[in-house]
Amino acid sequence: SALPALNGRVRSGSLRDVELADEVDRSVRGAPRGPDHVRLATDHPMFVADDVDGRGYAYVRDGGEILTLAATDDATATALLWRCLAHQSDLGQPAEVIDMNAVQQWAIRTSFAARLTVSPAGPVFWRGITPPPAFLPSGAYL
Repeated sequence: SALPALNGRVRSGSLRDVELADEVDRSVRGAPRGPDHVRLATDHPMFVADDVDGRGYAYVRDGGEILTLAATDDATATALLWRCLAHQSDLGQPAEVIDMNAVQQWAIRTSFAARLTVSPAGPVFWRGITPPPAFLPSGAYL
């Protein structure tokens, strides 16, 4: 991949960041994940951004898949995604970004810039609503 220099805006997260993640979810998704964040933060690497420019979080699966990501704006989502990709690069493992759609142009641009393969892979259902733009869903933890 072609990783840019990271500016330090995104830090590693932990169980202490569950409340922040729920606040982001309320803003982005319309509802918190509650105990799901405890499970996710316990089982997966978590990354967090929390500054005047925006807030957000992301989790990465052991296999390199970006498990889920939510942010208050596209720039914060992009910074989180780059940090997740850098994490996988540091581990010497490939990364995978799934469940993107046309609304998430920031994720598509970042994936192309990172030289990841981008291809259609099936539907993501939203029950008649438009997906949040600065969000990558998780099938298990939508």
